[in-house]
Amino acid sequence: MVRDAHGRKMSKSLGNVIDPMDVIKGISLEDLQKQLLDSNLDPKELERAREGQRRDYPQGIPECGTDALRFALCAYTTQGRDINLDILRVQGYRFFCNKIWNATKFALTYLGPEFKDDKYNNTTCTDVIGDGKWYQRALNESCVQEALNNYLATYSYLDGYTPSQLDSKVYQILKELNINFANYLHLKRCYAAKTCDEALVQYDFALATSTCYNLWLYDLCDIYLEYLKPIFQSENKMAKLAAQKVLFKTLDVGLRLLSPFMPFITEELYQRLPRKKLIYPSICISPYPDSSE
Repeated sequence: MVRDAHGRKMSKSLGNVIDPMDVIKGISLEDLQKQLLDSNLDPKELERAREGQRRDYPQGIPECGTDALRFALCAYTTQGRDINLDILRVQGYRFFCNKIWNATKFALTYLGPEFKDDKYNNTTCTDVIGDGKWYQRALNESCVQEALNNYLATYSYLDGYTPSQLDSKVYQILKELNINFANYLHLKRCYAAKTCDEALVQYDFALATSTCYNLWLYDLCDIYLEYLKPIFQSENKMAKLAAQKVLFKTLDVGLRLLSPFMPFITEELYQRLPRKKLIYPSICISPYPDSSE
């Protein structure tokens, strides 16, 4: 059952009924209260409902879009059979959609008009690990994030952090440890694909959505795109090409991971990826990523 943000059952007399179309398209407080006039509430209940709307939606309901609402409902499934729907959380996922759009648009400037995906050779996780001890340990861990946690455990100020919430300090630590960021992102991508695939089999939509969220927001946007800036400002063509390959593959896999939850924005961005030949005309019929990607 979908309840309001306070856990109350939705009722017209409380003024807390949420129409999905109002969340998708947005609605002002004035129009929300006009909807109450079409109900059969008596004057006392009508005033109580208006007061509830003024308290819960003082600025009305912002336009969130279909993708953000779908993603939020899937993310909420961790609560059990009841969903306490908070519009602010749905709005937060709308901002996440904006982040995905802007990150992809920004990444496409790095790829440039000359890059085509046929240059990407089909490597697997084990092909690009290298000789670093951290990568060898990560292969034996059930969770790549746990391996990174173990490696950074001696840094006390990291208490409470997860590897997907790496801030600038952790970024500097990774550089000091001489960790190859391309390999790091490749491992994170493989881990995300494996986790999402297993989560969907088990109908664990909350885990799948949080994994996609972490990959896009923290690993790609906060870490890798920042790491790429000096590379693409340099004259090293080999480094640029290697970075383009990893970036393209991450965009491709990341969009396909998100597709079941955000079909509209992922389809639009999928069509914009630079490809020499479009094997799958739509992201809807492209294969879902697995850990080999």
